[in-house]
Amino acid sequence: MVGARETLARLKANKIYQLQLWSKGGAAFAREMAEKWELTQYFESYGSKPDVAIDDLPEDASPICRLDVPFNDAAQAVEDFVAESVETVLQPTQKVANLVAAIQAEQVEIEQLYGGLFCKDTNTPLHPVPFFGNLDSAAIVTIALNPSTTEFKPWRKWPRTPIEANELARRLSSYFKSVDSAPHPWFSDYQEALGIIGANYKINVAHLDLSPLPLLWPTTLKKQINSAVLLGRYNAALRAGRERWLKDLIDCAVKLKVVMIFDPFADRAQETKAMCIQANPELCIEIFDGPDQAKLWCWEHRESSKQLLGAKVFLG
Repeated sequence: MVGARETLARLKANKIYQLQLWSKGGAAFAREMAEKWELTQYFESYGSKPDVAIDDLPEDASPICRLDVPFNDAAQAVEDFVAESVETVLQPTQKVANLVAAIQAEQVEIEQLYGGLFCKDTNTPLHPVPFFGNLDSAAIVTIALNPSTTEFKPWRKWPRTPIEANELARRLSSYFKSVDSAPHPWFSDYQEALGIIGANYKINVAHLDLSPLPLLWPTTLKKQINSAVLLGRYNAALRAGRERWLKDLIDCAVKLKVVMIFDPFADRAQETKAMCIQANPELCIEIFDGPDQAKLWCWEHRESSKQLLGAKVFLG
């Protein structure tokens, strides 16, 4: 189309608009076309041709179909009626993609250094997962220890072969928006806590782990003959991952306001908190030993959290 590239460039330069390319052929096809015509720099995300459009300004919406929902109920309406039918593939920034590539480049070295900590199932691929969700739009980041060893089970539909860095970055950014494979069940308890303050992994929350690779849980390592050695190696892997990548990951979350650290060991959690403060001194940082403690904190601080996050990111 004549003038399309110039128009896209003008809209992108305006910095008011976030552009999505959609197609009846689906999000993957839309992205493929953008790559073919070298237009990816203009789009924030890709999607299927929409059947339903939701606008917070009804006077601007198309009259084809309109659903009037009170503002306080809008997030729940999306969750109940639309969320499971929406296919979206986000386009992460090049900074995020480059970070994923750097972590991929060190994967072999990590596996060699911390042998014995990984699942021995040869049919399970080990893709590095430095984050889950869209770092670019995250107002809240949750931090835990390492991805689950069950993240890569066959029914979760991860590729059995290595993934190119840009594609892996896109998959991780769109992790909570995928309709092909639901997020790992681990996140459900933490989402319940976040929901109390109106936050959602699908919209304004991302997740980080100290180790980018899935490690066997300490309860499993304790059953091994050389358990003391393996547990020491496990803690060393967490420290190394934190020192190597955490600041860079926090730096990618340009809209970040709140960090929620989940770690049963207080000393390690305090060290993680200190590193987050070094990355961004203005962050509000809280430490929890598990989701139940987080739910109580979110309930007690629901009003102040709303004020801190602001209307543009608060969904309750």
